[in-house]
This record gives sequence, C-alpha cells and structure tokens, in this order.
Amino acid sequence: MIHPTSHLDRSRPPALSRRAALGLLGGAGAVLAGCRIQTAPPETTGNAPALELPESKATLPTEDVTFRWLDGGGNRQLFLDPLFAAYGAKHANITVQYDATNMDTVNETIPLGVRNGTAPDVFGIGNKIEHRTAIEDGWCQPIEGLVPDFEAWKANFPEDAFVPNVHVFDGKIYSFPLNGSGELTEMLIYGTELLDKAGLDPTRDLATWDQFRTAAKKITETGDGDYFGLMCSRTPVKIIEGLLATTGWRGGLDCRTGEYTYTAAEVNDAIDLLLAINADGSIWPDFAGISAADARGRMPNNVAGLQVDGPYSIAEWEQAEWSFDFSLMPTREAGAKYTDAYSYGGGGNVFVFAKAAHPEIAGDLFSYLGSLDGQTQMVLQSRGALLPSLPEAQVKAEQAGSELNPHFAKVRDLSSAIMRVEPVPVVRNGDVSKVAPKPVSPNFADLLGGMLTGQVKDIKKALVTLNDGLNSALDTAIAEARGKGADVSRDDYVFANWDPAVDYTQADYDAL
Repeated sequence: MIHPTSHLDRSRPPALSRRAALGLLGGAGAVLAGCRIQTAPPETTGNAPALELPESKATLPTEDVTFRWLDGGGNRQLFLDPLFAAYGAKHANITVQYDATNMDTVNETIPLGVRNGTAPDVFGIGNKIEHRTAIEDGWCQPIEGLVPDFEAWKANFPEDAFVPNVHVFDGKIYSFPLNGSGELTEMLIYGTELLDKAGLDPTRDLATWDQFRTAAKKITETGDGDYFGLMCSRTPVKIIEGLLATTGWRGGLDCRTGEYTYTAAEVNDAIDLLLAINADGSIWPDFAGISAADARGRMPNNVAGLQVDGPYSIAEWEQAEWSFDFSLMPTREAGAKYTDAYSYGGGGNVFVFAKAAHPEIAGDLFSYLGSLDGQTQMVLQSRGALLPSLPEAQVKAEQAGSELNPHFAKVRDLSSAIMRVEPVPVVRNGDVSKVAPKPVSPNFADLLGGMLTGQVKDIKKALVTLNDGLNSALDTAIAEARGKGADVSRDDYVFANWDPAVDYTQADYDAL
C-alpha cells in the first residue's frame, strides 16, 4: 500500500555536509571533467487538461501581493508551477513566488528566516528539526481557521490521513498530506545503451549481488576508460542502503529493538560487495567531488551504466532524451523477495508561517490542493509523478484519457510491491520530539565516502565506534529530556509488534 502521508527518513544520521565532505575527502570538491548535464523542469505536461480554478471562498487581499512558498521541490514542482501560474492568472493582484529548492537549503534557510521574521508564507520545515519543536517554538499557525469550509474539506481525506505529531499537534491541525508517499528511495537505474554494448540483459543479469558486481565490471571493460560500470557520489550511502534494504536491515535505528545496527553482519556484507566493486575499478573515478544530484545529472552523458538512487530525476532524464530504465534492487540470492520501510512526517509537509501577512491565501491554496479536483489535477499535471492523498483522484486521473508517464507508473508499481509503513517513535509519544541527540561525527555517510577514498582505513572498526557513539548519544539525550520534564524513555523506540512485511497501523500503536 502507498500511504497518503509524507515520507520521512528512517532514523538515518544527518546528511553529509559540504564542510564534512571536504574535510574527509581531502578537499576533493573541485570542478570535475565530464560536466553534469543541465536541464530545466519540463515545460510540457503532456496532454493534461488546463487548470481551471474554482471561485475562491476566501476573503483575499485586493492590493498587489507577492506570496512566497518554499519547499524541497522535486516532482511537486511539476504540479505547483502550473498551479501557481493559474492562480496568478485568476487573481491578477497576487503573485505566488515559488522557490523549489532542495532539503539542504530548506534546513539552512527556514530556521534563519523564522528568527528574522522573513520566512516564506508557506514553507517546509525540513528534516533536521522535529516538527513539534518548531510548532512549540511558534514557527507556524494552525490551518483550521484558514481553509474555507474546513470540516468538509478535512472529511475528504482518508480516515487516518491526519497523523498525530505529524500534521496534528495538541489537537490542532497545522499541515496536511498534500500528496501521497511510500515511494521507493533506492532502485537500480541503468542506461540501456551501455548495457546493450556490454551484452547485458537487465532482466537476466542484474538479479543478484554477484551479478551486480559482474555487470559493473563488464560495462567498465567495454567502456575501456570512456565510461564505467557504477555511478557514485561523494558518499555511496544510497548504494549501501539500497543493497541492505534487500536483506531486511531497517535503517540505522532498528525499531524492533530500539538499538542502532551499523555493526550488523549484513552491513559488513554490503560493504564487502562495494569494496570488491571498487577494487575491480568499476566505479566512476571522479565520484569524490560530486553530490547525489550531480551524480544523477551526469547519467545522460553515459559516463556510467548503473546507479542506485530514487526516481527523482526521471523528468530531467526524459528531457535529456536519455534511454534508461530501472528495477528493484538485486538481492543476495536469485528470486529473493523483500520489503522496505517508510514513515510519516519528514520534510515534505508544508506549514503556514506564524507571521505570514496573508495566511488567507495559504488557506485558499490548501483548499484547492486538498480537493478532489486539485488532487486529480496533481496527478494529471505531473503525468503520474505524484501520488494523490485522495485515492479517488488517482482513479479519476487514470480515467481522464490524459497521457500519464509510464516511468512514473512503474515507480508506483514497484513502490506498492515493497514499501510498507514503519512505526515512528514521535507518533507514539510526542515527547520524543524533545529528545535531541548530539550528532556523532563522522557519520555513516562520511565513513562510507572515506572508505572508498582511502581516508577510512578500517571501516568495520569505525562503524563499531559510530554505533556505540549513537547509542550513547541517544541515552544521554533521553536523560536530558527527562531532566527537563519530558515523559520519554528508550522503550518509546521499541516496537516489538512490528512486522516489516505489513503496514504499521494505529491499531498496532494502540496494542503496545
């Protein structure tokens, strides 16, 4: 099932910062040969019908207004760009300034903007700050008084769509699931031209870990220095986590035990595989200075045949006229099945700034975004890239006769096959948001990058140190939170009734 909520990172360590990367990788951040292909968001939405917005039920300003909206962008931009253009056409005095950025920028700019009183009118909080903390610190305002006919609007959503400590805080609703989630975040991406040149059949030759290594080596040998088997960024964390997902490994903090698991045997096995691929010379050699986004952007240049990442760049790749396809990750043994986990919350939800000059515009936009017509148009304008929160909207979109992108349809099918909702400690107990472990550095991503560049000489020993440090930091943070009155313990992180093969539901929380 793809659940109608936002995606949340699975208790993973903080992302690699630029400063950490340059320090660990010896300053290898210079401009590299083989430039990233530059593409803009697609200008076409296929044969999607034109957006026709309903008459507003809100009392909107009559003077000229610039309304600012900032979030993590991605596939949402495929819908929000035409929506905001249509909104400006209908309300000539209102300009919606949409800044579709990335999560690192959201994490950096929103706290500063809130402190300075200059935050956008609508923004994503990001994934570095607990949303409850932001709410309690007065960053945002509830939306119940902003969305016209709020109760009827809310009733359109599925029964479990508004999640405590994700959208609802202390009985007040601050956000809503703009689009559905549960999209796989690690898949095996391949360029069909380079696979053909190497004589590889993706349905036959990419099924297992051993075949993954063999294929990368064969592509590299065929390329003879012109291209390589596997694309990587300055940290191979996506590759490792994609491989580990097939083994049942559940992220850094395993909710079945409440313990960090970076010393697990399967982690060592995945690391051994990647080290072997590197020893074969199959990894694109200039990886140390580029980000994950840069690595995705280089794929249409045919500099590597394989990559492990999410489906974030499908629209750009199509615009670049690159011939590509993708599949689920290879498993250790042929024919093995697996499921992966996702959870509520994260940086995808948007909130209304507490000091927004015209919050009624946010309410008006939210009203349409959460309507059946708005949700249907979200599917149509994005050509199926975005899953709606209202299941009926997907049905209407598929029946509309518009052109939905087969690549996005494949993402939906693969995601439905493997993605399952996992338990979230802060949903169980809101006081978990008051637990703030100090970062442990170098983190998992740092160590993996250093492993491939040679800065980390003994990765398995380093992971023992990381694991111990993370468990200690969590214990210390829990003790500090309790000292300030929080009712929280390590038990809040343990979900003994979790079966990773099925969605974790409210009934499972209630059974604890």
